[in-house]
Amino acid sequence: MFLPRVSTPFMRLTLLLLAGLALPLLWPDVFQNLLSTRGFEVDHHDDWPQSLVALHVGSDVLIGIAYAVIASILAILVHKNRCHLPFDWVLLSFGLFIVACGFTHLMHVLVRFTPMYYLDTYVRALTAVVSVATAVALPPLIPRVAQLLKANEQVQAHQQELEDKTRELEALAARAEFHASLSDLLQSVSDPLTVAERALEQMGPLLQAEQILAMRVVDDQAELWGVWGNLREDTRRRMEGRSSSPLSRLPLILQVVNSGEALYLNDYSQHPHARPIDGPPIAVALEPVKDTQGRVVASLNFTRPATLPWQDAEKKLMRRAAATVAVALSRTELQSALRESEQKYRSIAENYPNGTVQLFDADLRYQLIDGEAIRDLGLSAQELEGKTIFELWEPDFARELEAHYRRALSGKAAVLEVEFQGRWFLNRALPVRNAAGNIMLGLNTAQDITEERQQKQELKRLARVNQILLEVAHLSQEPGTAEEVARKVLLKFKDALSLDWLGMGVQDGDTARLHHIWHSQHATGVLQQTHLPDVQRGVGMTWLAIEAGHAVYIDDYPSSPRASETYLQVKLSSVALVPLTNPATGDTIVLIASKVGDNRGWQQWEKELFEAARVTVGVAMERQQHLLQMEEAALQDALTGLGNRRAFELDLKTEHARSRRHDHAFGLMMLDLDGLKGINDRMGHEAGDRLIACFAQELQSHMRTHDRCYRLGGDEFAVILSHSSLSSSEVLHGRICTLIQGVQQEGFPTADVSVGLAFFPEERSGLEDLLRLADERMYQMKERHHLET
Repeated sequence: MFLPRVSTPFMRLTLLLLAGLALPLLWPDVFQNLLSTRGFEVDHHDDWPQSLVALHVGSDVLIGIAYAVIASILAILVHKNRCHLPFDWVLLSFGLFIVACGFTHLMHVLVRFTPMYYLDTYVRALTAVVSVATAVALPPLIPRVAQLLKANEQVQAHQQELEDKTRELEALAARAEFHASLSDLLQSVSDPLTVAERALEQMGPLLQAEQILAMRVVDDQAELWGVWGNLREDTRRRMEGRSSSPLSRLPLILQVVNSGEALYLNDYSQHPHARPIDGPPIAVALEPVKDTQGRVVASLNFTRPATLPWQDAEKKLMRRAAATVAVALSRTELQSALRESEQKYRSIAENYPNGTVQLFDADLRYQLIDGEAIRDLGLSAQELEGKTIFELWEPDFARELEAHYRRALSGKAAVLEVEFQGRWFLNRALPVRNAAGNIMLGLNTAQDITEERQQKQELKRLARVNQILLEVAHLSQEPGTAEEVARKVLLKFKDALSLDWLGMGVQDGDTARLHHIWHSQHATGVLQQTHLPDVQRGVGMTWLAIEAGHAVYIDDYPSSPRASETYLQVKLSSVALVPLTNPATGDTIVLIASKVGDNRGWQQWEKELFEAARVTVGVAMERQQHLLQMEEAALQDALTGLGNRRAFELDLKTEHARSRRHDHAFGLMMLDLDGLKGINDRMGHEAGDRLIACFAQELQSHMRTHDRCYRLGGDEFAVILSHSSLSSSEVLHGRICTLIQGVQQEGFPTADVSVGLAFFPEERSGLEDLLRLADERMYQMKERHHLET
């Protein structure tokens, strides 16, 4: 095809128009003389009759106008249906062809008045180009048109299929409506005969039945139970005016009773036991109605023309109707059996002690409910009987009972503990069977076990409390500070008490620092914060306990005069504060427990737990103080109050490690008090002890506050000089000279001291080397003093 492939109908049509306009202009002399009349004369056809000329001109004008109108209508139709026409551009090109033809006829009229033959020829050539393009474009459309026609046939077929489906759905809807009506029928009608009659009334039109008989089977007789439609004459003759007939005379019903299976005959006359009938052939269906033991107790018999064979959907419909009638019959039998046994159970239920007795059916409807607990709860048996559990109880409670009752109705024993109106009941459910062993009802006994349950819970609580008391007592023996022990004790409480917040207040002078330890999911706002603001003396509950010196229990926090708006916003309801004074510092630790919302008040056993906590943390404080005193005694020289040799060794190792880690310098001073032996010999050991104490006091007063002094034993002393370097040696020797002068002035004129200094890391980096160097220098000075004396 000479047109290039383009994407839109508009572009294709534009290209075709441009080609039609441009190609004729390429012909020799056309473009230059397109509008020229030179060299031509007008042919008026003077030799024609005027009527012929008028007809000729008028026809050309009408043809041109008609072609323009046809093309316009075609363009409008194509534009409005462009989404549904796969070849709309071809139709538009055909319209262009029609327009061009119309212009050709109009040019016939024009050249009768002015000799513009070049323009006339140009329009004819334009028409030729458009005609050829349209003729070339039309053949490829033939298969596409065929596809459209085929698609139209498919659409019609689908439409027919949809109509058939619609009819099927309407039939399904009618059957569904029938099923629903059967369910409603069972709920609203209790008489099985009424259920059967109404079911037959609804089924007749659905099945297009002529006649429906409901036959009740009793022993070896079939009784006419219900009729729908016009009783056939042949049926009337067989009944002989009687309402019942022996099964032996009704072979089809007898077959259904013996087999227990439905019988469907599309042509009754083909059955071996068929009897002559009046009129055309008929189709017959017999659907058995069975009791709970599977015995056939009735039959639903359907008759209609043989031209309507029984369909599977219709068979299901008949089975459903038979099942509905069977349920109605079983329910009647059940109600009869219930009435017989009701009196037996009612006398038991009325006097059932501390509980209730309930009989319920398959719908979970109370047929009998009574007992002392019913009256104790302010309920009435008359108001409860005849109603289902869903009509009486809250949805959650009813669902809980439903699973319990259903288990009994399935033939199994069931046990359930439930809470009702603040009381706890132990329910035991069992199935109630008839003489044939079939389950008729469910029996449930509910025993009030509230007090027993409370006693068990109290025993569990006491056991838990005792366990926690034991664990708390053990905590007092564990190492740790008083605050650490208090934290552990409080964390034990969160499992035993119904608490929402645990914390601790630690006194530091006139300030109490509050520490958050734990909070429950009910705690909000400030109770969830790990960092709490400090409390100044005289403000808040913490200081109330500190100032009182004993435990404070606030049952109603909002009414307390010290209640804080911050804690009122988070619905703090109760607070317990137990103060413990630290014997070492005189400050107090306050154990704090809180409740929020409706959780309020403190019971006696809870207070006893807090008292146990107070004792435990108090013992921990005393133990900590005792251990501290023992530790100090183990590391302190009793005569001078300075550190002893063990303290010196520990501190020296610590200082050496710290200085190496932080790249700090430190010095070691070893001292030997000269003249002690002479004083002991001349003045006695008491004077020697005074000399040692005086020297220790002077030594400590002449050292810096962060220098540590030790008495290693006898007349040996040592000083650890933190952050001291070799450059401080001269200053240190000057201090030693000054302090020994002070000792001499205290009544010990012969006293002297030998000193050895060594510095880390300038002189030695190893600890043993540093100690050895200081000792050597001390003994060198001691030797000099000996030579001088």
